[in-house]
Amino acid sequence: KLKLWINKNKEFNTKLLYKLSRDGETINKFHELCDNIKDNLILIRATNKTIFGSYCTWVWNKSGRDFTVNDGFLFNLTKDKKYEINNQSIHQGCSDHGPYIHGKFYFENTMKKCYIASNQFLEKIGTNDVEEVEIFQILI
Repeated sequence: KLKLWINKNKEFNTKLLYKLSRDGETINKFHELCDNIKDNLILIRATNKTIFGSYCTWVWNKSGRDFTVNDGFLFNLTKDKKYEINNQSIHQGCSDHGPYIHGKFYFENTMKKCYIASNQFLEKIGTNDVEEVEIFQILI
């Protein structure tokens, strides 16, 4: 499903950049391994077994900069749903934030907790305990 959503039946490879269970829960480790790398796929498995995440073409960093995007999407694989994020504000990150998509979800202070801000995306608004996070670079 994700391959279809990302690149409309074209083949691509992935490179695992970050894995919570392998690399630890610190935001600094996320930035060390993922900053300034384009075309990211974020897969999150909450402790309630919900699987969700995002695909984005922009890069994460510690700039604290916000910008508006016209590409990328969020998804909930448990619901088999894709959510476009066109004209949405994205926060590239800062030293205490991991991936941060305004109005939808973000990681703050640890990669073990994901705050969900929209019930369109997931039913449980608020902090979700995370079992695993994997962040891949998409190589097209």
